Amino acid sequence: MTSLLVTTTSEKQVDAAIVWDPLGGNPVASLSGDMALKSSITGYFGGVACAASRKPIIQTWNFHNATSTHKNIITKGLVSAFLFTPDGNYIIIAFDREIYIYQTSSGCLMGVLEGSHSAKICEMKLSKWNSIGPAFLVSTDISGFLACWSLGSLINGLGVMSTQNAGEVDSHSNGNISNAKHPPLWYVIQSSTTHPVCTVMDDIVVVGGSQGLKIYSLYDGSVLGSLLTDVSGGLLSLCPSSDDNGNLFCGGNGGLLYTAYIQSLRGFYSTDKEIHRCFSDSGFSASLKAIVMMAMDSNCEILVVGARCGLIEILRPDSLLVCLQRFSVFNPSITNDSTNTCLTGLCLIHRPDWLSDTIGIESVDSKASSNSDHDVVQNRDLNSCNSRTCLIEPFKRHFGWRLDDIVYTRIPGSAERSNFPSEEATIFMDDFYTISSTSQIKLDTLEIEEHKVLRQEIDRVTASNRELLRRLINFELRSSV
Repeated sequence: MTSLLVTTTSEKQVDAAIVWDPLGGNPVASLSGDMALKSSITGYFGGVACAASRKPIIQTWNFHNATSTHKNIITKGLVSAFLFTPDGNYIIIAFDREIYIYQTSSGCLMGVLEGSHSAKICEMKLSKWNSIGPAFLVSTDISGFLACWSLGSLINGLGVMSTQNAGEVDSHSNGNISNAKHPPLWYVIQSSTTHPVCTVMDDIVVVGGSQGLKIYSLYDGSVLGSLLTDVSGGLLSLCPSSDDNGNLFCGGNGGLLYTAYIQSLRGFYSTDKEIHRCFSDSGFSASLKAIVMMAMDSNCEILVVGARCGLIEILRPDSLLVCLQRFSVFNPSITNDSTNTCLTGLCLIHRPDWLSDTIGIESVDSKASSNSDHDVVQNRDLNSCNSRTCLIEPFKRHFGWRLDDIVYTRIPGSAERSNFPSEEATIFMDDFYTISSTSQIKLDTLEIEEHKVLRQEIDRVTASNRELLRRLINFELRSSV
């Protein structure tokens, strides 16, 4: 079953992303929301997520049925890049020069990776998450800086927390793990003089940029080799083959697609001399035909190549690279400035069960009443029948909330309270249960002295919070001078 293609552009329209049938070249669904951050669109189990370009939110849509549910996750600031772990239990978010790791179900902060990047982080890649050894996180920033973290100790802490109940998780998340600072395992000061792109292939890190391909060891950062150093304009995108056969597709200016063969176990690196030219029939300039985005499905059936001008080519990833389909993702009803409007992201997701190959192409509006009790209960039922699905519903906490942040909460309805499992109730419902009549009678019978003690405690905490807020404001004022 062919995957679905999700694209984002810099067009001024109400849709944040468009879902396409890649072989038919037709739109399948429109996902309403804010304009997506460049290269932030990504798929997770059961849906799609992207960061807003001008707001501190991450937008998510799930594809459990034909009416997609749109949710916004509030973050501590503007997101530079983010990714989900393969199991969907954690989300790794880059804010400017720092990286934060959160638990998706509760929004608890798990760890902070900081102290390395000197510019805004633009891309992150996760490797060996499900392997026996430690997982690795590779990040690059817009100045060409490359850093690699070993997540061994952090992941061990996350594994311990996942086996504990909600109260223990809450106490630990505010303790050692969330406050831990994790330095990088190794870093490279300048892997590229321009905006770099990177990918991880087995035990190596491949970085593309102004100086072609550079190959580093994943474990110590040693330089293993370099390829395609004479490419005019550098390399703008990378896409490794999904079957781990060592093939790496590299996109450049003018629609040129290069193929490199990298075998890390033998230390063998070569470049395919046959260069494929995409978008050869279009009349756009070489810079607009530059291949800035690529993606390959998990079955290695199609390779999606995206140009800056919004053109998409669907190729068969074999030695001939036969073009199966070509179309534009721009809305023809919108007058666009070709110099400012461009393709900003694409990804491939699994085709949902309700949209099979036998069903015709339908336009699906993603606007749904996600606040209704019926939809929430229905989503929970769908989540229970699909163990791989990870619905992100942080009721109580939000990612990286601070003292001066506005925290939004959603009070569950009566249907949710009656159908809530005990485990979820301990995590989400402790602040939301209404006081019953019996509890109210007991509250009325409290002694006056106990009321005074409680009032004194409230006053003390209020005074302490005011003092902390005053110190925070003074610190911000001094640092801004």
